[in-house]
Amino acid sequence: MIALVALVALIATATPSASLADIGPVSIAFQDGGLGAARSAVPRSEVGFTGLGFLLADFDNFYGDLKARALLSGRWAMGELELSADVEVLRAELVISSLSAGRVGLGTTAIGATYRINGTSGIKGAADWDLAVTSRIALPTDFGAREHGAPFGIDYGALISWRPRDDVEVHGHLLGLASAQISDGPTFGRIGFTLGGGASWSPLSWLTAGADLGAQLAYDDALDRLALAIALRFRVSDAVAIDLSASKPLAGEDRTLAVGALGVRVGF
Repeated sequence: MIALVALVALIATATPSASLADIGPVSIAFQDGGLGAARSAVPRSEVGFTGLGFLLADFDNFYGDLKARALLSGRWAMGELELSADVEVLRAELVISSLSAGRVGLGTTAIGATYRINGTSGIKGAADWDLAVTSRIALPTDFGAREHGAPFGIDYGALISWRPRDDVEVHGHLLGLASAQISDGPTFGRIGFTLGGGASWSPLSWLTAGADLGAQLAYDDALDRLALAIALRFRVSDAVAIDLSASKPLAGEDRTLAVGALGVRVGF
């Protein structure tokens, strides 16, 4: 009873979070290098470390794929420009089929940039909104994973964020996708795009919840994936936050059952 009273008192006295580092989309990437994943339109400076787990299954064909990734990431804001780098310092994979196989090693590296071209963030009393253009390039640093080719990829598009209140943010994205595998034989390329939107809500000064619905189309199939993603972000201190997120495809040809992620961010 005492704990319940204390919790009610904490909620009643807490103020909504105004930290721009905690708002924004739930960014869970299905593609290598984070291509096509939602990202924030608001420039920020931070470093982070995230562990991700993927579960794929095709029961009819007795096929399963377990993946784990350790991702080291960095963001650096210079005015309206944000530069980013993401390195999979560890990728582990176990394929379960009639012929099982596994691999542990480095994963993909991605570099990118986001430029906010218009916005009102920080103008007191305004309904803050931000519009940005963004691009990311995926590089094949997963040495030894592929014997006969080196895949490269790029995404490019637009991001939008709107803050009607200090504790509520609404966002959307539209990104084009393109990739090609360079090998001794013919070069194989693919194109597609992703789009989606969602919202984040900060009911407490230390807690932000987010939800997104996103789709990937025309890259592997007409509808590659329609996925729901949710997240809880815990503000530990002015500089440190912990993120817990998950995503589940609801429709499409993607055989991924679920993705989970746990990460920590440190702002500077």
